[in-house]
Amino acid sequence: MKKSLLFVFMCLALLTVQAQNEVIIGTGVSSTHDSGPIYVSSAASTYYYSNHISLFTPAEIGASNIPLTGFSWDKADTDSYTLGNAEFRIYVKHTSASSVPAASGTFATELVGATLVYESTTQNIPATSGWIDFNFNTGNQFIYNGTDNLMVLVDWYRPGAPSAGISWYYTTTTGMAQTWAQDITPPTYSYGTDDRPNTKIRYLASPTVTPNPALITCGDTVVFTASGGTGIYNWYNDSLGNSFIGSDSVLSVGPLCNDATVYVGTVYYETYNFTNCGVTGRTGPTQNDVNTAYSGTNLYGFVTITTQGIQEWTVPTSGTYKIEVAGAQGGGTNGGLGANMQGEFSFTAGETLKILVGQEGEALTGSRYDYSGGGGSFVTTSTNTPLIIAGGGGGAEIAGVGSAGQVGTSGNDGTGGYSSGIGGTAGNGGTYDNQTTDGGAGLLTDGGSGNPNPAPQAFIDGGEGGSNSWSSPSALGGFGGGGASCRDNITYHGAGGGGGYSGGGSDYGQAASAPIAGGGGSYNSGTNQNNTAGANTGHGYVTITLISDSTISALTPAQINVAQIDDPVVSSPVSVCEDDSIALSASGSTGNFYWYADSLGTLYLGEGSSYQTGPLTSDTTLYVQAFSDSIDIEYIFTTCGDTGVTGPTLTEIEAAYSLSVLNGNVDVTAQGIQQWIVPYTGVYTIEVAGAQGYGPYGGRGANMIGDFSLTAGDTLKILVGQKAEDPVGSSNQYGGGGGTFITYFDNTPLIIAGGGGGSWATSFTATTDATTATSGNSGANGDYIGAGGTGGNGGTDASSADGGGGLLGDGGGDTGGKAFINGGYGGVERGYGGYGGGGGTSSWDNRRGGGGGGYSGGGGARSNSSTAGNPEGGGGGSYNAGTNQVNTAGINTGHGYVIITVNAPLCVSDLVPIEINVNEIADVTVQPVDVATTQGDNAIFTITATGAGLTYQWQESTDSAATWSDLSETAPYSGVTTSTLTITGITPTVNNNYYRCLVSGTCGADTSDVGILTITDVGIDDYTLSSTSIYPNPVSDILIVEVDNRESDHIQISVFDMVGKLVIQFPQEDLQQGTNTFQYNVEALADGVYYVEVRVDMLRKLHKLIKE
Repeated sequence: MKKSLLFVFMCLALLTVQAQNEVIIGTGVSSTHDSGPIYVSSAASTYYYSNHISLFTPAEIGASNIPLTGFSWDKADTDSYTLGNAEFRIYVKHTSASSVPAASGTFATELVGATLVYESTTQNIPATSGWIDFNFNTGNQFIYNGTDNLMVLVDWYRPGAPSAGISWYYTTTTGMAQTWAQDITPPTYSYGTDDRPNTKIRYLASPTVTPNPALITCGDTVVFTASGGTGIYNWYNDSLGNSFIGSDSVLSVGPLCNDATVYVGTVYYETYNFTNCGVTGRTGPTQNDVNTAYSGTNLYGFVTITTQGIQEWTVPTSGTYKIEVAGAQGGGTNGGLGANMQGEFSFTAGETLKILVGQEGEALTGSRYDYSGGGGSFVTTSTNTPLIIAGGGGGAEIAGVGSAGQVGTSGNDGTGGYSSGIGGTAGNGGTYDNQTTDGGAGLLTDGGSGNPNPAPQAFIDGGEGGSNSWSSPSALGGFGGGGASCRDNITYHGAGGGGGYSGGGSDYGQAASAPIAGGGGSYNSGTNQNNTAGANTGHGYVTITLISDSTISALTPAQINVAQIDDPVVSSPVSVCEDDSIALSASGSTGNFYWYADSLGTLYLGEGSSYQTGPLTSDTTLYVQAFSDSIDIEYIFTTCGDTGVTGPTLTEIEAAYSLSVLNGNVDVTAQGIQQWIVPYTGVYTIEVAGAQGYGPYGGRGANMIGDFSLTAGDTLKILVGQKAEDPVGSSNQYGGGGGTFITYFDNTPLIIAGGGGGSWATSFTATTDATTATSGNSGANGDYIGAGGTGGNGGTDASSADGGGGLLGDGGGDTGGKAFINGGYGGVERGYGGYGGGGGTSSWDNRRGGGGGGYSGGGGARSNSSTAGNPEGGGGGSYNAGTNQVNTAGINTGHGYVIITVNAPLCVSDLVPIEINVNEIADVTVQPVDVATTQGDNAIFTITATGAGLTYQWQESTDSAATWSDLSETAPYSGVTTSTLTITGITPTVNNNYYRCLVSGTCGADTSDVGILTITDVGIDDYTLSSTSIYPNPVSDILIVEVDNRESDHIQISVFDMVGKLVIQFPQEDLQQGTNTFQYNVEALADGVYYVEVRVDMLRKLHKLIKE
């Protein structure tokens, strides 16, 4: 059920022989036995003890911040000490001293503050000249700072006699070395301070990383390559090396959204490489062969041959070792390849291992066709208990999978010929079916042979290869139990079976049925196995690596600079008229754009390169964001390396997620409850798994999957359940596993997976497994049983076997798991419940199982016995509010997890604002009013208008609004392009003129009403038109106009509306002397206010008229 999207990819490399950096200090060619790191006199009974101090300066070492891994000293002769009982220790420390102490008895004083880096109580000094290596073996890492002097202190004691005095090359360096030797301890006889032994200092340099920094675009992956040093590297999330992420020379990280840094260090493991020591054939190496082959290595003097070929080695340091064994290839070009077997084992210093390295089978061709089997490679205890064995390949004339060394314990049968032996089983040898060929030997019994000379021998019998006496010569079986073949006939062909845990069967045939003997079987009792059939060519090998103690260099940071995708290109601000809409456009970047109404990107408007707004009435700001192509993005939430009753801190979360899409996006409000803001609006698939309860068959967590519609900006609370911990102080107390929860910020549940109950059951049961139902399971198989919770509440306790916590309510009992809303902590006392509400237990005696946490907690269970009964704490309940549900009870082992998947863009740009200015439409809100004045005075017309970008133009009409002309800024006019028009020095020429203002803006235009200028003191000759009158006023139909006139003339009567538009113009009339009366029918006029103009030649008079 579990899905995963790894953001960090790595390939685990095989441990190999590792190169180290080194510096050689001293090149002198003089030698003496009193100038070395140890003093070994030729006298058998004197000077058993020696102490030595050497001093080295930073300039000589030439490196800083380096972990030291070993020393070598240059031996000048072939004398030796090989009794295997010398005590030898090396210490190192920083010092400000510029010379070594000369006085006797100061060695112990100088040891204060020193670090023991090498120790052996079975030390030998080999009978070879040249550099003698001493690789640090105590697990105490020492990092030389490159600033202080380095002091090396050597302590030696030999209880026996050497072959002769051992001499060392030295270089004269005043005050930089001192040796004391004597037959008492501490030795006090000084040999001076000037002769420092030539020394090789080995260390680990920090690796080089390429590229560094790595420059990538958001959503891309970077591949780092480390080089230099040993060729083995560890990668970490943090600068302290606490958060391990991989081990290889290549690390792939991504896809990434934010800047990140990874760290890599060069790693050194102490590795012991066992070989065939140059020996071939049916018998293995002698002690001399071993001594010669391993001279100058960390195996020299530590491998003993009691039975020829079987190498006995004493484990030097307690710890975890990785063992890789490879069986030998069978005889012939197509001989079966040996198996490769790998596993991890825990050893204690002083244990003796027996090691047999298989040797390649032989092939005799030309006048005969015989192919012998390859030997198996074995590692056992001193009492022959097998640890790991790799089968050898069968002899073969043609290629065939059956001839390969197998990964199973049984050997393969012979195939291809017409007379085939059967592969052995259960540690026994294979059989033969023709007396000229041998089956391969196993761990316990010899291979079958019709003419043993001798037969292939079992490991416990010495492991020699077979030699068949049918004819001579025989194709001898490889050491390690390989079967022989000796048909001695060009027509008939034979092949011997491969040795191994169980031997392979032989094969016999003719040229038309070429023989393929079976490969030997293999065996592996280690952990973390990696087994491969038919993988090794040539001789076998055994590699033993101490992996629990390693030295690592200073970490090299590798920076990842993530270029965010470019922001969209937009025009801002933009303007639009009131009540209009506008089409906005974005360009550049990825070409994909989201549009939002808010700066947080929560009010989604649309998608695309353009967006059309609706009608706008006020200024507003919209936002656009570029995004990458959509992919399935997985947000994986874990326990962040935390275990126990409480969840991860923010620091732990930041370290755990630093290389994932969650980097920088997860907060913590209460410890352990991870708070995450939904980044996109859409449908998310959420998978949650509860944690396992404690016990060999602790209840398994439920797995719940559902789809949810989430909105960008929603805050989710996420608690990842943790597996129940080992009991404290009592092995009888099994806590429940934590549930895994996802809720909204207000604790409204979305999806919850129950945790398993603590269980003494001998197999997984439905009771202890978390359920998909909302109610928790009740406990079972106890003398006291707690009930499962319902409705989000905790389960009840069973006499100190406490209930699991639910969403809303705590589990029952003193150590009941806490509810999610109360922090979700596991129960604490004896049997610790896992974080996520796992129920604890609170007693030393009697078997107990706590309930699992979940939507509703599981009930506890208790037995009345401390040695009998199998109480089962109930699994927690679950909850799923999603659609498309897939729910599975009791499936997850270990800690819980959360995987949230959405199809969305991995990378987005910043939100870019677009300011939209909404402009008002031009509108005259205050109109001009009529002005009545006298000659010589001033007249002012003014308006008020609203709108953006307003301009003004005053106009004048001299014909009662029939035509209009723009005014210019010349006397008597001023302010003609403003909101206020001023007319100065009024003269009769402007009497009864009309004035209005044209207002134009960014959005539209408007024209004001008419303002009429009347001069009250203008006459016609000696009278004025002030002697005119109109009535009735208001009028409904007949309007009477009276004019008092002194001479004949003409009169024109006109009617205008309030904006100066001519409505009626009556026919011109003649004026007579005296009073003239005219009647006009205005019944057709609409009700309202009008102006009646009485014009006599160039003089006029306006009357306001109300029509009803």
